[in-house]
Amino acid sequence: MIIFLVRGVTLDGASIGIKFFFIPKWELLLSAKVWAYAAIQNFNSIGVAFGGLISMSSHNPKNKPIFGNVLIIALADAFTSIICGTTVFSVLGYIAKSQSKNIDDILEQGPGLVFMVYNYCY
Repeated sequence: MIIFLVRGVTLDGASIGIKFFFIPKWELLLSAKVWAYAAIQNFNSIGVAFGGLISMSSHNPKNKPIFGNVLIIALADAFTSIICGTTVFSVLGYIAKSQSKNIDDILEQGPGLVFMVYNYCY
């Protein structure tokens, strides 16, 4: 992912996508649909780490609290999600600039977005 990130941020127009990713549209925060999508994404993201959470809880000594381990996994997941989002939106900024469109015009929902970005990285 780091290689894709470096490639993405060096593309012309990457800053457009990164700004789109990090600057929120405040009016959309009043929509319940946005919060539902955020919750779904959160559960999908941390779901990958569920195996690690269960393994660490079963092998954790009885006298050692598990909170620290779980916090490490949650923070690593959040950091990875930010890296992945930055990678995807930097390439989306490049695509938008090369097609002279807004990012809103080229966005697709679902996992197809990531494959579209990987296709442009090659």
